[in-house]
Amino acid sequence: MGESRAEELPAKGVTAVFISKMEDVTILALQGVSEGMGERDRQSQIDKNLAQIRVNTKKGKSEDIQIRPFYNGNQYYLFLTRTYKDVRFVGAPPNSIGKFRGRYGQLGVAAP
Repeated sequence: MGESRAEELPAKGVTAVFISKMEDVTILALQGVSEGMGERDRQSQIDKNLAQIRVNTKKGKSEDIQIRPFYNGNQYYLFLTRTYKDVRFVGAPPNSIGKFRGRYGQLGVAAP
């Protein structure tokens, strides 16, 4: 167990990403899109809308905005994430933490 910063082990190449906010932005993303549009025009309008959503979304200096399509582009979600690049190992639970009556797991199934 790392009781001081000197005892912590840096986890090089490891990052941790936390979602601080998730919001359905489908109505904004599909604004100005109609059923009669061609695929190229539809995607162009959606791209313009997503760019505007990014501009209008307030975020902290260490936060990132990601907007992802779901259900073949019929629904859009905005994710506000925070990435931590200084990840350190400070301790680990004992190997037997999940062991009950000599077996792993609650169903008595042995671990591989």
